[in-house]
Amino acid sequence: NRLYNLKSIFQLTDSHIIVLIIALAPELSGKYEKIYAYIQDDITRKLPTVELVCTLLDLLNCSELSHDIFHNFSPLIHYNLLQIFPDTSREYTPFSSRYIKVDERIVRYILGNDGIDETMCSFAVLKEPQVKIDELGLDPKGYENITVAQKSYKEGKSQVIYLEGPSQVDKLGVAEALCTVQGRKIIIVNRDPFQDGGDYTVAVKNIVREALILHAAIYWDAWIQKYIEDQSIIIKLIIATVESFGVVTFIQGELPWEAGSLVKTGTFERIVLGLPTESSQIELWKRELNGYLLKEDEKILAHVPSTFRLNRHQIIDAAITAQRLTRRRSSENPKVSYQDICTACRIHSSAAMGRMAHKVTPKYRWEDIVLPEEKIAQLRDICNSIRYRSVVFSDWGFEQKISLGKGISALFSGVSGTGKTMAAEIIANTLQVDLYKIDLSSVVSKYIGETEKNLSRIFDEAEHNNAILFFDEADAIMGKRSEVKDAHDRYSNIEVAYLLQRMEEYSGVSILATNLRKNIDEAFIRRIRYVVEFPFPNEVQRRIIWQKTFPKQAPLSENIDWDFLSKKVKLSGGSIKNIVINAAYLAAVEHTNISMQHIMVMAKREYLKAGMDFLEADFKPYFALIEDWLQDHISEVKTSFNDIKGALV
Repeated sequence: NRLYNLKSIFQLTDSHIIVLIIALAPELSGKYEKIYAYIQDDITRKLPTVELVCTLLDLLNCSELSHDIFHNFSPLIHYNLLQIFPDTSREYTPFSSRYIKVDERIVRYILGNDGIDETMCSFAVLKEPQVKIDELGLDPKGYENITVAQKSYKEGKSQVIYLEGPSQVDKLGVAEALCTVQGRKIIIVNRDPFQDGGDYTVAVKNIVREALILHAAIYWDAWIQKYIEDQSIIIKLIIATVESFGVVTFIQGELPWEAGSLVKTGTFERIVLGLPTESSQIELWKRELNGYLLKEDEKILAHVPSTFRLNRHQIIDAAITAQRLTRRRSSENPKVSYQDICTACRIHSSAAMGRMAHKVTPKYRWEDIVLPEEKIAQLRDICNSIRYRSVVFSDWGFEQKISLGKGISALFSGVSGTGKTMAAEIIANTLQVDLYKIDLSSVVSKYIGETEKNLSRIFDEAEHNNAILFFDEADAIMGKRSEVKDAHDRYSNIEVAYLLQRMEEYSGVSILATNLRKNIDEAFIRRIRYVVEFPFPNEVQRRIIWQKTFPKQAPLSENIDWDFLSKKVKLSGGSIKNIVINAAYLAAVEHTNISMQHIMVMAKREYLKAGMDFLEADFKPYFALIEDWLQDHISEVKTSFNDIKGALV
C-alpha cells in the first residue's frame, strides 16, 4: 500500500515501482545482499548497481524505460526517491557500476513512519489543523481575500499564498484554516534551515517532498522575511521547487510583496490581514473561558481588546493561564476575574526591548498621587481613551475619518519629582498593562540613522507587548526645531518627526516626560494628544504628600510638626520621599521611632544635594535639632575611637 501511495503521490509508473523494490530489498532483509553479490559475481557488491537494474528491467520487458530511468527528469531522481553513489573502494566508478539505494526518508515512510522526517525535527513541526475560517475574527477585507485564495486553488497545482500583516497578526491561524478546508496537514518551518549553509537545493527539495508525502502545505515562519527583503536566491528556489512539485505553500511577512514573474505555472495570492475585530476577540474569550466566567460577569471582557492587542493564539493561551490563576486563588468555586485576565495577557505578550528600555513594576494607585483635580481628570482621560477606543473608532465610525493619530500620545512636563513617573505607573496599574521606561538620551545616537533604528526596535517590540512606553528626558530629542545649516541639523529634525510618527501609529500609550516644556517646539506639541503640566506642590499639597509618604505601619514620634514641614520645607514630592526614606533608615539604625530630628537632618542633606541654602533663620525652631544630632554623633565617634585606641594599647 505504501508503494502504491508513492506511485500516486509522485506519478510513478509500474516500472518505477519495480526499480524501487529492487533498491529497497537490501533495506528489508540482509539475504538480498547475498543474492545481489551472487548475481553480480562479486562478494563486495551487496547493493544493486545501475547496470543490474537495467538488466533486470530488460528481463522484465521494461527495456523502453531503462534508458530514461536514471535521467535527471525521471521522477525517481527529480523527487530524490533514489540515491546514486560511487563505489568508494575504487578511484573512479563508471556510471553503470554505481550503486543505487532508496532515500532513507522514503524507506522510513514505506516502513510505516507517518510523522515528519526526523532530519527536519530541528527546524520544522507537523500539525493537523482544526481551525475554522469563521473563528479567525478577521476584518471583512481579510475574509474576502481568503475567499479569493480558496477559489483559485486547484488540486495538483501549486499555490503560493503571501500572508501580509503586522507581526502580532495570527497568520499561522489563517494558513491552518485554509488547510482545514482543503483537508491537508501543515508543515511549519519555524527555524531557518539554511543558516548553516549546505546545499540549498537539496534542503528545499526535501522539505517540499515531505509536504507531498504527508499531504501537507508548507508554512514558512517569520525568519523567511530576511530572504524576501534581500531578494535572496532561496525565495526563488522555494517557489520554483513548489511549482515543480505542485505544493501549497504559505509565506508570511509584514511588508507588501508580490511574487511577480517568480510564479509561472501555479497561482499566487496575497492576503492582507489585520488583528481580529474587537467583537470577535470578546467572543473568543467567552468561548475559551467557558465555565470560568458567569454570564453576568461577561461585561469585564469589554475593555480587554482595547487594552491588549492579542491574536487568536495568544487569546487561547491567555485564557488557559487565566483559568490556572483562578484555580490557584480559589479551587472550590473558580471564577475568573478581570485582574486574572490582565495578568494572563501580560504573560503572553512578548517583549525584548533590550538595554534601551527598563521594565517598571507599577505600584502606585490614584490615592497615592497629589495633584490638582484638573490634572487628575486629564490622567483619567488617557485611561478612558484606551478603554473606550473601540466604541469611538469602531462602533461610532471615527476609524473611517482618521488615518493617523489613533495612538494615545501624551506629554508630561514639570520639574523633577512632581509625579510624572508616578502618573505613568498609575495609568499602567489602572489599565493592567506593562510599563517600560526609556531614557531618550540613551536612544539618541550621534550616527545618522541610528536613532530611528533604535526607536523602531522599541516600538516594534512594544506592539507585541501592549505596553505603555514612558520616554524620560524627552529634551534629548524634542528641542526647538533647528535651522538647517548642515546634515546633522536636518537629521535632528527628522528624528523628532519619526518619533512623533511612531507615537501616532502606536496602538498603545506612549508618554514623553520633560522638565522644561519651554524647550520643546510648539509645532511638535500640537501633534501630541494630551499635554499634562505637573505643578510644583503648594503648601496644602505638600502636607498631604508628607502624610501619604509615611506607611501606616511606620513608627512615628508624636513630635512631628506637619504644619512646619509643609510650610517651610519647599521641595517637590520626589525630594520629600527621599527625606522620608532616609529619615526612616536613620531611625532604624538608632532603634527608635522616626522623629522630627531625623526628618530635619535629612531635609538639610536634601537641600544641600540640590544646591540650595539651608539657613537657621528659615528653619527655626527645629534647626537646633540638627545641631543636637551632630553633637551626639560626634561624641559617639569619639567614644568609639577611644575604645579602639584602648583595645590596641
